[in-house]
Amino acid sequence: MVRTFRNNEEESIEATLTFPLPVHAVLYSLEACIAGRTLKAVARAKATARQTYEDAIETGKSTVLHEELLKGVHLLSVGRIAPGSEIAVTVRFALALARIGNRMLLHIPTTVGDIYGHSGLPDSDELCHGAGTQTAYLKVAADAGKVLLLAGQLTDGKARISLDAPIHIEVKGWRARQLQGRAADGRSVTLAIEPAPAGDRLLNAAILIDRSGSMSELCAGNAGLSKHAAALLGLSEAADDLREGDHLQLWEFNDQVHDLGQAHGRQWRAHIRKLSGPSGGTEIGRALEAVMVSGARDIVLVSDGKSHALDVCKLAGSGVRFTVVLIGEDSLEANVGHLAALTGGEIFVPDGADVAAAVRSAVRATRQPAGDPREANLRRSGMVMRASWKPDLSASISAPAKSDRAVAAYAASLLLASLNEKEAATLAEMEGLVTHLTSLVLVDEEGATQAGLPATRKIALPRPRTSVQSFALAASMSALRYPCVRSYPAPAARTRHTPLGSVGSFQGEKDAWEAAASTWQAEEAQTNRATQSLEFRQRYEFNLAGLAAGICWSKLGDGAAAGKLPRLDRAKRKRIDAAAHLPLVRKAAAEIGLLPVALVLGLMAQFMANRDRHAARIAKALLGDTESRSVVLVARLLELVENDALST
Repeated sequence: MVRTFRNNEEESIEATLTFPLPVHAVLYSLEACIAGRTLKAVARAKATARQTYEDAIETGKSTVLHEELLKGVHLLSVGRIAPGSEIAVTVRFALALARIGNRMLLHIPTTVGDIYGHSGLPDSDELCHGAGTQTAYLKVAADAGKVLLLAGQLTDGKARISLDAPIHIEVKGWRARQLQGRAADGRSVTLAIEPAPAGDRLLNAAILIDRSGSMSELCAGNAGLSKHAAALLGLSEAADDLREGDHLQLWEFNDQVHDLGQAHGRQWRAHIRKLSGPSGGTEIGRALEAVMVSGARDIVLVSDGKSHALDVCKLAGSGVRFTVVLIGEDSLEANVGHLAALTGGEIFVPDGADVAAAVRSAVRATRQPAGDPREANLRRSGMVMRASWKPDLSASISAPAKSDRAVAAYAASLLLASLNEKEAATLAEMEGLVTHLTSLVLVDEEGATQAGLPATRKIALPRPRTSVQSFALAASMSALRYPCVRSYPAPAARTRHTPLGSVGSFQGEKDAWEAAASTWQAEEAQTNRATQSLEFRQRYEFNLAGLAAGICWSKLGDGAAAGKLPRLDRAKRKRIDAAAHLPLVRKAAAEIGLLPVALVLGLMAQFMANRDRHAARIAKALLGDTESRSVVLVARLLELVENDALST
């Protein structure tokens, strides 16, 4: 994937893009073209890579960072794009074909829809959609077989495509063969990928159907069929594969989960008529836990995956195998696909409305014994993968070919789950992989440096084409949460902020604050007495937490690092100026050599640091590492600390 970022503004900017990738995609290379020079990224431990990137931002150097936020969700950050310049970023990833029915398919998501629940990511890193039409050039080549671009047309292997729908590619006439590569340490790698054999066990599984409101949306832009209707057709056709002695328990969920009972063999078609229509939210974690409590050891989930409401690690430790059928052009593999991978299950992503083959493939997969996800011998999406390594005495010192690196990187990814964290991080760094432990980072050490802080520009993904063609959603869909700019709870309900420090109990803080204030009464007795009164604080609302949450920190520009507020509206500036005139604020600002308004802005930015990376940079530029007691007292006064810190 090649993306070009151009800065048409008059100040330095940072561009960030959060985007989906298949959970089994292995990203192993990043290069950036900056001012005509090609720079290559290196893999580093995740925290180290992020610090390298932030240090480059601080020192004015252009830099690029690629991180895995969640399995299946990546963040590309391009820092310090100079005015009028551009940076082209090329990343390479490897992904195996999937077998659904008798078809060999490649699925590459390009956008997502509304997601229920909260991801736990900082707001600055969240998936964000809503952009207009975006297009790209696609080029496809194959060593053997005929390549088809589904819902499109290839001309000489090329096409211009819209990014508001996933890329689906089918390879006809594909034949399995061994792939050869070379690992970073010079060893030869053999990777075999072939269709998984059919199992012969009797079925004893639970089928869990998503009936949330998003399942009423179109499953594909070129099909007048909802996701839920496509799922029902798929379940009906799966009956053709059932045998006497097979036992399937049917469940459905939205905000609630319902057990619809068990069906045996040919009773299945009549049984699925018990399913209800789509409505409500997507409490997927609660549903999966309820099915597990029933004793099911194999669970087939049919969903669009658009929910963060599940604890993947907790569910993965249950001993249950999860197999997933992911429906819809705006679906999200991240959580449910990761759950399948961790438990030895498989994930099937059908092309458009062709859900029947995916459901049948998922049910067939449960006839096989569960594989061990810790082995480099795995089942993935209807395929079996085997990797082996051996010394390569003929290996030269020259760099391996790109195809060799892809094979080696993919093979290494199969091995990661079998290693402890230290070993996995070492292997990922050596092979240059982006994982939950490692990121790819580069810094332009030779380029010109840029002064000040860059303004952050978050790039939105295209709105999925099905979102404007969908069936009307139920009123209860208002529970969906996936805004790019979200509302924040009132200060009394805050739970997720970093305290500046702990200096005793709340009563102790109050006493210390009052004592400190009394030392300045000789200078400003009348004003100070007024500002100490509860009535004054309530009337003027020197609670700046809500104000801090409502500021778009990435748009403040370089002036914010100096405590300037030209891009804030008048009402916000007035409240900040009022707080800056408080005697306690003025006293603390003088102690650390800051203007009072800069101290207030820095504390507000510090309050938002965990949610917004640009706010964190402004806080660091203004406050540094200060631990002044007076500054902590000011933060208490302005209520720019988390609630539970008040009682520590």
